[in-house]
Amino acid sequence: MLDFVRNNRRLMLLLLLVLVFPSFVFFGVESYSRFMDSSHDAAKVDGRTITVQEVDNVVRDQSERMRQMLGNNYDPRMFEGPAARQAVLDQLIQQRVISEAT
Repeated sequence: MLDFVRNNRRLMLLLLLVLVFPSFVFFGVESYSRFMDSSHDAAKVDGRTITVQEVDNVVRDQSERMRQMLGNNYDPRMFEGPAARQAVLDQLIQQRVISEAT
């Protein structure tokens, strides 16, 4: 079996392209277009969206507040990375849920 694959590399490559490439074309294009449509939305709460720009603004505001409070002890790495952005997003989601409940 492996000898067949080794001896017929071009045939196997062609077979692979014929079977795999169309699936990437059809499903890849759909997922890319879906990603581009929702790329500005970080989350959706009760039909209202929280945009990536809102998250960025809150991260920047919190970072600036901490810089003013801590002075020379401020470490900007506290607000870098996905964990910090996720914490801000969770905070915004909680605020939206509470505002919808009242």
